[in-house]
Amino acid sequence: VYNRQTLKRRLIPLVRYLTNDIGVILGEKCVCGQEKVLKVIGREQDMLISASVHFTVNSFAGVLAQFPQCSSVFQIKARKQKKVDDIEVVVETKDKIKNNSMTETEKAILEKWSEEIPDIPEAVCSGKIGSVEVRLVDPGGLPRSDLSGKVKRIVDLRQ
Repeated sequence: VYNRQTLKRRLIPLVRYLTNDIGVILGEKCVCGQEKVLKVIGREQDMLISASVHFTVNSFAGVLAQFPQCSSVFQIKARKQKKVDDIEVVVETKDKIKNNSMTETEKAILEKWSEEIPDIPEAVCSGKIGSVEVRLVDPGGLPRSDLSGKVKRIVDLRQ
């Protein structure tokens, strides 16, 4: 579900500045008659860019929804290894993992995500990105914030 917001309101604009929202100005008219419509597609902290590939929280969440054994709790991590980025996505399962039985699921998730973002296999094959991996962990296996109990979705360790 996307928010559509007008850009022409002078007194009470619906666009919030300095929150790092990412949006696209649509070329279509709004049903209310306004000419410029902003489609908000996410937040800057919900996206990781590596070798011109945009890894978004929303794209991965959509892929995970197709796998009933996985929960919606995950973390996308980026590390710098030998001048290229390695991307790892750690996903919590709904039930405890039994004897490494999830390797096929990990491969299937990565294949689906590569279909969602076709630049992933191309960037890996060309050497722009070292690797992209999916790793499944038991429920509660990801660190959570002390205050909110939420998992940080994007972790950039490339500095």
